[in-house]
Amino acid sequence: MPSIPAGDLEFEYCLIGPPNGDVVVLSTGFGDQLTVWPISLQSALADSGFQVLSFDTRDAGLSSESHGYRLDDLADDLISIAAAVVPNAQSINILGYSMGGQIAMRAGLRYPERVRSLALLFSTSGAPDLSKPSWAAISGSISISERVSRPEAINRRIELMRVASGPGFQADERVASAIANADFDRAYRPEGVARHLEAMTQSRSVYDELSRISCSCLVIQASHDCFFGEDHGDDLARRLGCELKIVNGAGHNLSEELGNLLARSLVPFFAIDRVVE
Repeated sequence: MPSIPAGDLEFEYCLIGPPNGDVVVLSTGFGDQLTVWPISLQSALADSGFQVLSFDTRDAGLSSESHGYRLDDLADDLISIAAAVVPNAQSINILGYSMGGQIAMRAGLRYPERVRSLALLFSTSGAPDLSKPSWAAISGSISISERVSRPEAINRRIELMRVASGPGFQADERVASAIANADFDRAYRPEGVARHLEAMTQSRSVYDELSRISCSCLVIQASHDCFFGEDHGDDLARRLGCELKIVNGAGHNLSEELGNLLARSLVPFFAIDRVVE
């Protein structure tokens, strides 16, 4: 995969789809690599005429190490990467998953002229009165931020996938093991996971600013999300004044099966504001 400079950092990215298509930027969750995105979802978007841009967030995957950043900085990265990779795109659509949704919202606030639409997947406004993550989700997140042996790191990742999976989309043990092993071999960066967690907990709150986002928005929430329950989706949709879709049986985890299901909502949503040349 290619890399590209943005600011003082280097970012690994992948771009698929027709060269003149509207751009959908995929923004990942904490500690995730660009490989987290289901191929089924990316292919559905590309086959529908979109350029699909995924990238490793700073401190994750094969992108540069960084220190002392916040979610606003990650939003700036997203816009800079999109401008560098697809310089002719006047505006972009963003699909943000988990922490990536929080980054996407900040991009919408900071760059309203560049963001055409936002789809927020299993994310949160961060409002203080919302339900808290389960203890298993918290302890699992902390566990993958600690440097351990390869077998232990893979076991911890598999366990977090198990905890995060909903009853309707349980990860097959062999599939989970294959994902954990492949991601470890591509890039093992627990210190980056820790800094992502710090960025989320130390960033300024924007929940009371979300009504200023004027682009088209869609909120998709899972019925069995151990991090952000259904009330987080209700809250986001209310603040953004947009539609909320609940995925029954889903948890806080992505899979190929779920990617196919999500594409049925995301392809028509992004197509609404498609630019006609």
